[in-house]
Amino acid sequence: DIKKSIEKADLHLRDGSTEAFNKLFCKKIPIIVLSAGIGDVVELILMHENLLTDNVTVVSNFLKLSTDNNGLSTIEGFKGEKLIHVFNKNEHAYIDTHQNDTHLSGRSNVILLGDSLGDANMDGGIQYDTVLRIGFLNANLLEHEDGY
Repeated sequence: DIKKSIEKADLHLRDGSTEAFNKLFCKKIPIIVLSAGIGDVVELILMHENLLTDNVTVVSNFLKLSTDNNGLSTIEGFKGEKLIHVFNKNEHAYIDTHQNDTHLSGRSNVILLGDSLGDANMDGGIQYDTVLRIGFLNANLLEHEDGY
């Protein structure tokens, strides 16, 4: 069971994440978590940290499950038409899956946070008044330092 595994795991978000999420929630500022990982896991981690609030939208690859007569779930694949991966992880992935959302309309400023160079382009070339790009360099510091 994924939920039990997350509850037992020694997972930690980056320092300051909880405070940032809470401030953004209080100010009614939307957060989009765009992940090429498994969305079910991302949501469960945010739930475990009490951070999956009304202003948070997870755009990711969600599991398509079927349940048999004994209550056992089997993974059949992923929901949706397209998988999100490092080469299409941008705002178009959000637009494709959340066409009717209005909580971003009228927003002209974006903060992009990511841990790969490709994450710096998650805005997909859509024009905003201000885009602040922040990259986290986690490994191979000397090798990737110039790119960051």
